[in-house]
Amino acid sequence: MTGFEYWFSLPKIAAIKPPARWKMALVTVLALFALSETYTYTANRWLHSLPDHLGLLIRIMILVLIMTFILMPLLSRLFARWLYPPSSRAETIDSE
Repeated sequence: MTGFEYWFSLPKIAAIKPPARWKMALVTVLALFALSETYTYTANRWLHSLPDHLGLLIRIMILVLIMTFILMPLLSRLFARWLYPPSSRAETIDSE
């Protein structure tokens, strides 16, 4: 993996190849846009009294955690058919 491919891995789909980079970029932009629209205002309320660098570090840590564990898995499942068209998939792996 060379970039954000790990954000786009689905447990039940064995992909032959990762999605096209432009597709991964588009889904990532969508996630960051949605997150920044809501997160910036709420985080600024809670972290405004901290020193600038510490507040920025905490904001970035929270953003990465939300993107990695919540938004990207959700968007990867939501856009799975577009990211992994049938021609790029191997057989679906059954959960045991």
